[in-house]
Amino acid sequence: TEDGSRRIDGWVDAAALATGRGFADALTASEIAGAASAPIVLVRGDGGALDPAMKATLNELGATSAMIAGGRGSVSACVEVSLISAGIGVTRYGGANRYDTSQLINAAM
Repeated sequence: TEDGSRRIDGWVDAAALATGRGFADALTASEIAGAASAPIVLVRGDGGALDPAMKATLNELGATSAMIAGGRGSVSACVEVSLISAGIGVTRYGGANRYDTSQLINAAM
């Protein structure tokens, strides 16, 4: 583009989301990403809404759906609501702990 940024519009249909604040859910998200040929987008999962930079990234990727790895303690409900408000479908794989989350993802993939 004129400003030197790289455009990747329409690259994917889906993205895997996980918190970047811990390794367990992000590692487990790799299974979602691999199965769906989707990138992993690490987000700030605590309390607040999805930040503008992450929304822009998902829009540039062309993602119409997001698969969240982890419960609401990892990626908040506010992030989920932000995705839905942006027109992105959401599927959450979140168990009582990292082991349950991993089992849910394994069963789904």
